[in-house]
Amino acid sequence: MLDVIAPDTIHETEVFEMHITAMSGTSKLSNVRVSSDTDVLIDSYLIQTQITLVCNHSFLHNTGNKQLTIQVRDIEDLKAHATHSVFITAIRNPFLFLARDGVFADSVIAPATPFNFAISSVKTEQNLDSLLIYRNKTRVYSYDFQEQELAVGDTLSFMYSDEIHEKGMYIYEFVLCDIYQKRHTLARKITVQ
Repeated sequence: MLDVIAPDTIHETEVFEMHITAMSGTSKLSNVRVSSDTDVLIDSYLIQTQITLVCNHSFLHNTGNKQLTIQVRDIEDLKAHATHSVFITAIRNPFLFLARDGVFADSVIAPATPFNFAISSVKTEQNLDSLLIYRNKTRVYSYDFQEQELAVGDTLSFMYSDEIHEKGMYIYEFVLCDIYQKRHTLARKITVQ
């Protein structure tokens, strides 16, 4: 006998919990294995006639439908197996935008002209972790959200100022990360001529 109890749907940040009960007739159970197409969640060796296991697993950064296979073997290598499908819903990415009271689109400026980016970050369902600003792949600014108490939908705004003296093309990347490293990235090109 093999009995599996587990939810059909979980959120990506939740711990998936599966209860497995297996019982053999005359021979003793020797192995319980729970696997998906990419992972082995549990592989347990034992010698007993009845077991109850709780399998806890994180599906962070996995979304969509996962098919799990549960196999139980006894010492005579006879098996019982079951399958269970679980649907993993995704975390929404944090939201980031550039306000119109600063540079908000690709722009052309003269050398030594100060300019500003008005950056707004919006908390979605997960806590924000950091805001990073890169100029031509070099980090020029970072902000840590660890001390901020924000509710879902709260907006935090920043003004980032810069001034470039050399002619050329400069790519600014704005990266907002949440605590699960989901990202929202914007890029703007500033041409100095």
